[in-house]
Amino acid sequence: MWDANTGREMLQMAGNRTGHLRFGPDDRLLAATRRGGKVQLLRVLPGRELRQLRPPNEDDAYLSPRPCLQGRLLAVRAMRGLAILDLATGKELAVLPSKSAADMFPLGFDREGALQTYGDNGLQRWPLRPDDAKPGLVHVGPPQLLYDKSPREASGQTADGQIVVYPNYSLGPIVLHLNPFQKRRFVGRQADVRYAAISPEGRWIATGSHSETGREGAKIWDVVSGEQVKTLPVSGLCQVGFSPDGRWLATLSGVDHQCCLWSVGSWEAGPTLSAQQGFAFSEDGNWIAVDGDSPGVVRLLETATGKELVRLTSPERTLMYSLLITPDGGQVLALGRDTEALHVWDLRAIRRQLRDVGLDWDPPLPPAEERKVAPLRLRVESAKPAPTADQP
Repeated sequence: MWDANTGREMLQMAGNRTGHLRFGPDDRLLAATRRGGKVQLLRVLPGRELRQLRPPNEDDAYLSPRPCLQGRLLAVRAMRGLAILDLATGKELAVLPSKSAADMFPLGFDREGALQTYGDNGLQRWPLRPDDAKPGLVHVGPPQLLYDKSPREASGQTADGQIVVYPNYSLGPIVLHLNPFQKRRFVGRQADVRYAAISPEGRWIATGSHSETGREGAKIWDVVSGEQVKTLPVSGLCQVGFSPDGRWLATLSGVDHQCCLWSVGSWEAGPTLSAQQGFAFSEDGNWIAVDGDSPGVVRLLETATGKELVRLTSPERTLMYSLLITPDGGQVLALGRDTEALHVWDLRAIRRQLRDVGLDWDPPLPPAEERKVAPLRLRVESAKPAPTADQP
């Protein structure tokens, strides 16, 4: 038995030679014909505690910061293009066209649900419009060009998507106010800035240096004045990111593999965590997910104390990166560094079984909504070519 999404072998069973194999309509029964005209029925239980969705099959995959459309749509970047996945079904719904498919990154979804992307194609906005006449159909695009210059380095946006910040190497961050459009360059001395993040309400900017020397890996900037307000004493190759509630800033150094937490505003140091590749906050900022101290592991920690709440494991022995906690707190996502397979842990499904044996953890998750998942389809509309002199 094989996983159709990833191609991974899941099970081998010894037995007599079989003829035809066929699943029932709900995937819970597998019929196998035997010699002598007999039919054997095998029960299949589709566990959702850990799923592996279809990998992009290329290097350098990257997740959008959060899903959209009731938590179902997720953008995943790979060499072959920017794919949009349905988290409810695990299916790939569309790949966004690009003149440079290898260099289009998901920035996030704005307050109207449109996907913003950056990279060699510039800063683009892809509207999502449900089709009133055809339930389950969502139109994506055509893309709107917001700014024609955009780097490939890690950029950020506010919670409403109206302010975008991206790193400008040794020239400091560049800030774009999209409505009305304004561009501001913050000129500050910091070596090789390749990571930038902005707080959800748009007050603070954090930048991370790609330099491997020194202890000035991260700097804090005031968005209104443009002034640098703080240098954080962390090593370089430094990723930066704010919690969705705006209370915490995380810095992750690729030199010493320390993820440091800082109280936003006072910039006082909080817990220091061990991490290799990535981190992600829960929506309320109370949890943080980091990759584990061994392959195939993701740890959930209490943000205020650094206390480990749970250790999630995968049979795939690979380092995890590009982590994500869904806004409802019910799922944890991570990409495998070696295989690029997308791992999805369903915390509610896991905790239902743990409760039965008295091993659940605090705090409890909100109850899951029992609702039928309706089919979803995407139709991508490409940008129309500009008219020539002979066209109206």
